[in-house]
Amino acid sequence: MEWITVAKARIPSGAELVLARRGEEWAVRIDGRMLMGNRMYHSEMALAERGIDECEDPASVLVGGLGLGYTLRAVLDRLPEDGRVTVSE
Repeated sequence: MEWITVAKARIPSGAELVLARRGEEWAVRIDGRMLMGNRMYHSEMALAERGIDECEDPASVLVGGLGLGYTLRAVLDRLPEDGRVTVSE
């Protein structure tokens, strides 16, 4: 099965950022190099989990980049109901 480009954009550095799909597999690439995918995402979740676990009372969290959303999901799963998340691209 071939990769299908879903979206692409040129970032300020001139590099090409590509979101691609192959069946149920998703990937984000920059200049042809794999940046992240939905097959290996545990480090993205661990980053959020560890960061929040280190805080006594997390109320507001900044996530740097949405990516495929795994870090955001992990943050939302750990924050209190009245917690706030900002995603900055």
